[in-house]
Amino acid sequence: MNSLINRFRVVLTLVVIALIIGCEDSDSNLNGPEEESTSYETTQVQFIHSASSTEELDLAVRDLGDNNIYLIEKETTYGHQYGFYSLYTGEREFKLYISSSNIAVAEAKITIEKEKKYTLIACDLEATIHPEILVLADTSTSPDSAKSFVRFIHAGTDVPQIQISENDNDQIIAKLNWLENSDYIEFPARTCHFNVTSTSNDTLLKVEPITLLSRNSYNIIFSGSITNLTPIPLNAKVYWETSL
Repeated sequence: MNSLINRFRVVLTLVVIALIIGCEDSDSNLNGPEEESTSYETTQVQFIHSASSTEELDLAVRDLGDNNIYLIEKETTYGHQYGFYSLYTGEREFKLYISSSNIAVAEAKITIEKEKKYTLIACDLEATIHPEILVLADTSTSPDSAKSFVRFIHAGTDVPQIQISENDNDQIIAKLNWLENSDYIEFPARTCHFNVTSTSNDTLLKVEPITLLSRNSYNIIFSGSITNLTPIPLNAKVYWETSL
């Protein structure tokens, strides 16, 4: 067991604990023993389940050094975020499985770097889950006092392009393609009313009021369907970007 831990640089006992008590909206440490953690650089990864076509998913990671697969989180559900998880830097392959099975449905191979944070997002491809996990690098800075950062992510399965405005008039984004994300946009810390329209100005979604807090960063993900491709209609969900 120790040799596996050293090669993968993850304490499996902590993974097991995380799986037992659940990790949603909590901080999870997957590092090795304290005496080893000073020898390697770590980074942080979170997961957001935004595949409206798919029910529970298990998140795992493959160590490309020993080719073993390690379970990080099980029974994740649509509309929820999990993590952050502390992982050692290097090349990793993240995989999603239908919960409690060996059926892999999506993956992403990335090199995670020190002093960075990453968000992994499960998305739809038409009426099923997209086979590629969307990987985004998170901001490493914090907003100023009385300011907030918002990153918009378009994961609506059957919506080619969207426009985003505030209070019906103030356009924020003129065109955001499917599976694209905006940069972090600075807003005053206040309650915002966002609207989503097509590029021909047809209203697709009026988002419920969102209160942005000072010095906080958010991901707003648009997912679901406008033509019943998935069981869930187009919607917006807000995810608070925590930092360790």
